[in-house]
Amino acid sequence: MFNNLLSGLKAGALKALRRTAKMKVKGLSLLLIRTVILLVIIAVLMHLGGWMYKLLYQQVADLPAMNELIKTLTSTSFIAAIGFLGKALLDEDGDGESDACQDKEEDEKK
Repeated sequence: MFNNLLSGLKAGALKALRRTAKMKVKGLSLLLIRTVILLVIIAVLMHLGGWMYKLLYQQVADLPAMNELIKTLTSTSFIAAIGFLGKALLDEDGDGESDACQDKEEDEKK
């Protein structure tokens, strides 16, 4: 049962990372996005691992901790931060530099 869960999580993580290749982001921006995704996945898995340890070995279901994790991941500030990163790193013209940086450079030249 645990192997099925682990293989499902691994498949989901690989699928999410493969989808980042279809984004209009290249270079270090893509690396930053993949790093953020990987860090969020690792943090959630560590939290779930600790929660499962507490449940299985100490027979205590720490529901408030799980509730806080869900609140944090669905909070307005977290979603806004992810949206800001996505907007800031978007590259529509495909030259490898984000459009926000190009706009800023053009404004500074004027």
